[in-house]
Amino acid sequence: MEMLRANVDAEGLAARIHAMNEEASTETALALRISRGTFSFGFALLALKALGVSQLDITHVTTRDQNEQ
Repeated sequence: MEMLRANVDAEGLAARIHAMNEEASTETALALRISRGTFSFGFALLALKALGVSQLDITHVTTRDQNEQ
């Protein structure tokens, strides 16, 4: 979702991660990881940082107990 908001494709994300001096995968590898959902929480945070996200708000996320009430 954040990639869409920032109008960044996998190639742009790879370039941004590389610019942060982090090991970046190729555009193809990034696209596969994202489309399959096969990435770690750490990678998700790195990608968000590369996209310029500085805060996360999870107050809208409910727990299973809250959904059952």
